Amino acid sequence: QPSAQPACSGPRSSILPSAAEHTATAVRKFAVGTLETYLLSLCLRFVDFCLCASLNIATLSLAAFADYLQACSESHLQDRSSCKLAPKQALKALFWLSRIAEIPCLKDLLSRPLIAAFRVDGGFKDRKEALPLPLAALCALCDPSCPTQLALLLGGLLLAAHASLRLGDLQRISLDTLSLTASALRGICWATKTSSTGQPFAVTLTGITGRDIASAWVLHWLRHLQASWQATEADLWTALCPDFILLILPQLSSLKPRARQAS
Repeated sequence: QPSAQPACSGPRSSILPSAAEHTATAVRKFAVGTLETYLLSLCLRFVDFCLCASLNIATLSLAAFADYLQACSESHLQDRSSCKLAPKQALKALFWLSRIAEIPCLKDLLSRPLIAAFRVDGGFKDRKEALPLPLAALCALCDPSCPTQLALLLGGLLLAAHASLRLGDLQRISLDTLSLTASALRGICWATKTSSTGQPFAVTLTGITGRDIASAWVLHWLRHLQASWQATEADLWTALCPDFILLILPQLSSLKPRARQAS
């Protein structure tokens, strides 16, 4: 007897999902930014390289793949803004592509020792280090004649330095969360770069020497901060609570620089 025919004998596209639908299912869990970074910015350059060199990704050789990574390394060192791409970035994107797209040849190439060598940084490079806050800033803040505008700026920078806060974190601190104890000033950032649920912080009141409470920069800064807060409420005729530390202080441009005094 002849075998039974399937109930539906129409074209494949009318029965099974298309390739575009399978692709959408595979990348559905990724954010738009991830897809733009990996697919449009990084993986597309690899595809363009293969097209320009008339290479087939399914039969790509180890030598051709190493040539692509070497080209990425040279463009990164020569700082070509139009095609600057480090080998580690390219490999990270291709690892992601091989896992999502299920490309056996690409998976095999990425496991080769020659390709793994491109993931290791070689040579020396300049390291940029942030400059420390000068002691003159602390001395200016503790000076009784320091203007309020300058004290607010210096105090905010010192708070960021002593509490290990980013400048963006300073703009997410509500003043009503500041709590002064006998040994520390505590507060809460209502949002940070790495957390949206809030992060507590604290700084000690001992200053640099810890021998005299009058040398504690926290108390001087809080005095200026409270005076500025009360003056703002008086001007606006309303009670308010700022949720930031650093203010826009146009008065700072009118301050005359002080001559340095040798200690």
